[in-house]
Amino acid sequence: MIKINRRQSAPLIGIYTASFDQNGQPAPTMAMSERNEAITFFTDPNNFANNKKLTKVPFQFTIYQDKELATELEKIFGKKCAYCESDFAAVTSAEVEHFRPKNQISTQDKKTLRPGYYWLAGDWLNLLVACPHCNRKVKHQVPGQPDKISLGKGTQFPLADETKRLRLHTCSDMQFKSEEDHRLLINPCIENPELYFTYDDDGLIHPKNSRNKKAVYSIHVYALQRKHLVEARKKKLVDLEEKLMNLEDPIIELDALDPREVERCTAKKQQIARLLGQVKKMLEPGEPYLGLLRDYIRRHVALGTYQRYRAAGIHIEALLDLPVSHPLPVPRLNLSTFKNMTSRIPVGLRLR
Repeated sequence: MIKINRRQSAPLIGIYTASFDQNGQPAPTMAMSERNEAITFFTDPNNFANNKKLTKVPFQFTIYQDKELATELEKIFGKKCAYCESDFAAVTSAEVEHFRPKNQISTQDKKTLRPGYYWLAGDWLNLLVACPHCNRKVKHQVPGQPDKISLGKGTQFPLADETKRLRLHTCSDMQFKSEEDHRLLINPCIENPELYFTYDDDGLIHPKNSRNKKAVYSIHVYALQRKHLVEARKKKLVDLEEKLMNLEDPIIELDALDPREVERCTAKKQQIARLLGQVKKMLEPGEPYLGLLRDYIRRHVALGTYQRYRAAGIHIEALLDLPVSHPLPVPRLNLSTFKNMTSRIPVGLRLR
């Protein structure tokens, strides 16, 4: 998992852009209209009462399925899962993930609360991109475990104190902050996951502090220790190790050359630059498993593994200064959203 750049305000796309009618009166955005409809539906005592759904009629959430929204989310998350950092676009479609689940909530003590965070179903800041293995709760093989374990987020949103959970759209800013303070899942758009996780040379992920519940819960809920994911991380790590080791011989050869052999020195420096470029490419924003690779470099820099590289002017620790996320996209207004309307103004949704 890696930190993701994200604007707080919603993008200037159709579902989040307010309009005025022919009389100049403001009309709600499509996102706000669905939110109001959801509030009416989910607060109706004939539909929900005492954490139970009484109606057989489902509410049709559509805003989070908007194509323009999917495009904006792809700009932020690339083709990677927000949780496990796997590049899954070649094998499956992206899933828009609700950080706070919309329909129902599974608690730590196996209870099911209905409804969920219905008022945040289309909220810009509540939507991420996840792969099916992190987003859905299914059974996975975990290294060291004889039997498959049920992992994946599903409708989970654990809190350290269940009494702080928000259940109504009327919650105040103070109540929202209180729930945030007790949240047990890492949000890569808010926290820096590199402060919470470390990895070993087999690709296994571990909490940096074993007593940090947010790190422990995130590994379990997001299925970050599933076998195939661990194997993919290890394969990527071996690739990085090889590329870093390939730098060693030309650096030793350069150090042995007479500085007056300008042509040979230049050729050797060019070889080193090409090899270093291959390493940098693995660490570009959008590449999978940056959290793993950066942790590996950080650990080996601390051990002094790359001290000899300094003779060639290479400071491996400088790789940690490279950006890990795409720059924030420039807000844009899609002119097609003006169709059949007199004027429009951008309106962002709040998370609370």
